[in-house]
Amino acid sequence: MLQGVVVKESTDIGSWLSDADHVRASIAEAGLVLITAKNTSHLSTFVDFLRMVGAANHPALILDDEADQASLDTSVAARARARAKGKAPAASAVPSAIFSKTNVNERDGEEGFSIRQTLRHHLYLQVTATPYALLLQNTDNPLRPLFTEVLEPGQGYTGGEFFFPKTVIDEGAAPLAYVGADEGDRLAGGETPDGLRNSLYYFLVAAAAQGLADGTSKLGPQSYLCHTSVKKDDHEEAAKRVRELLNQVFESLKGDRTIARLGLQRGLKELARTVSSSLPSLEAIEEYVRQRLRNREVKVVNSEQDEANFGPKLNFIVGGNILGRGLTIDNLLVTYYLRSAKIAQMDTMLQHARMFGYRESAKPFLRVYIPELQALRFHQICRAEHRLRELLGANGSPDRVPVQVARKLRATRTSVLDTSHVEAYMPGEHLYPAAPHYQSKSAAAEHKKALERVEKLFPGGKFGPIKRDSLHPVSLTAIIEALDYIPYDNLGTGQWDPEAIKSVLQSASDLFKNQGYLYARTATRTKLTEGMVGGPELQQLRAAGRPVLCIFKDDSGKLVRIGQTVEVKIDFTYIFPEFVLPEREDLPTHVFNDTSQDAGPVE
Repeated sequence: MLQGVVVKESTDIGSWLSDADHVRASIAEAGLVLITAKNTSHLSTFVDFLRMVGAANHPALILDDEADQASLDTSVAARARARAKGKAPAASAVPSAIFSKTNVNERDGEEGFSIRQTLRHHLYLQVTATPYALLLQNTDNPLRPLFTEVLEPGQGYTGGEFFFPKTVIDEGAAPLAYVGADEGDRLAGGETPDGLRNSLYYFLVAAAAQGLADGTSKLGPQSYLCHTSVKKDDHEEAAKRVRELLNQVFESLKGDRTIARLGLQRGLKELARTVSSSLPSLEAIEEYVRQRLRNREVKVVNSEQDEANFGPKLNFIVGGNILGRGLTIDNLLVTYYLRSAKIAQMDTMLQHARMFGYRESAKPFLRVYIPELQALRFHQICRAEHRLRELLGANGSPDRVPVQVARKLRATRTSVLDTSHVEAYMPGEHLYPAAPHYQSKSAAAEHKKALERVEKLFPGGKFGPIKRDSLHPVSLTAIIEALDYIPYDNLGTGQWDPEAIKSVLQSASDLFKNQGYLYARTATRTKLTEGMVGGPELQQLRAAGRPVLCIFKDDSGKLVRIGQTVEVKIDFTYIFPEFVLPEREDLPTHVFNDTSQDAGPVE
């Protein structure tokens, strides 16, 4: 507890208003710390209290934990669709209640009734492990970050690099233990599938081995997590199966021990994959389990039964979404994870990773029982998250920072995004400006200068002649530099966004080992609005395995037509850029918001 500072928590928010006079009198000298959950009832009281104590007259720091969750406006997509159709948004598309009460409130009769509007002199700091939805907001959205700081985990943190690296995924090595893809269906149908059975037996063995090796472990919690579905009925069914098996083990250990011994032997064999020199005896494990099972607890945690307090015992936790954000499970040894979706959301799945945490000393005992496809998805998400942290840590600016999205995944829920400003560069993407740069008086000189710089990238320092099938290896660094000086028509750029392309190349540089290709040839352009490459030539570039920057030189002086009525003649040598991403299974889609920090409000 902070000393000398007035502290109010939302667990007692009903009493805040009655204490407003005292707080108003002491706020300037003592300061004030308010803590509240993000629900509409609490937030309304929160804003009322701020106004009653005169908080608007004082500087404030607002910390928004899990800022990408409830704070975002869930009606953004609906309003964007209405604007695109030239219609007024429906009444149901007004900014969502929590967004309105925390950020900007424009609701009828509530104008200005929000935390940020009330605290006129404030800094707003967002905290989250999954910033995808925040980074994909338009730049005029009050929740789009102006800068980012990456906080690195402390010593002893056990995260995606331990649980889901490529070598572990490929080999099915510990700490993973693969289960059948049909386990969820079998469990929902009333069976106790092998994966669930094996995970429970392994947990009992691992808990015993840990407790026997370190006496303090048996005095605290030892936890098992079962996350199989979003459905509450499935939670109850899973909890029922867990209780049945634990009861069976407990009764067996009080009798001839045959049934329990068979399962515990399988668990001991699994433990031997990571603990070989100091395995306890089967008899010692049986005795430990027999004693600890007397005080075990199977707890269902969901929105109907949301108490999440786990005592110093064997805890078996079953649930769904509520097992995500903000929940810490002490000494979580085993996770049984079946949660699946045809198109999974990256931020949601990453928040499900309760196995992550400061678990260095428990590493030999940790396991995740999971279908192989789900493990692969976690690997892809962790890889994307690692690359995003590198990009954000390099420059701190969230402007056009791409989020890597693997196949059958999406970054976040679409309801909070203005999808008209969310671009996606996919594997095999072919990008080019809407037209060459030709309209300024200096265009000819700009092209001449750029061509001289481009030629230095080729053998012999000359642009051509180059065969049609010639790909010249070059670093991605050189391509990124070239994108800065190659001219293009910036009045109608289409999907050509050099800053976004550079960000994608930086994001994927490890995958391509910082290597790409240049492709160049002469061309005679007859239309402004088409690319220069297509057909078999484009297929060849997509199959190159690395990004390709194409440079086409046109010195023909041919007439260029736009539509049926407008004609222009480019009578100087110009170059025209195009960019092709390779078609590779391991190349994720790169998603970004195309609005700029330097631009005005989004229309």
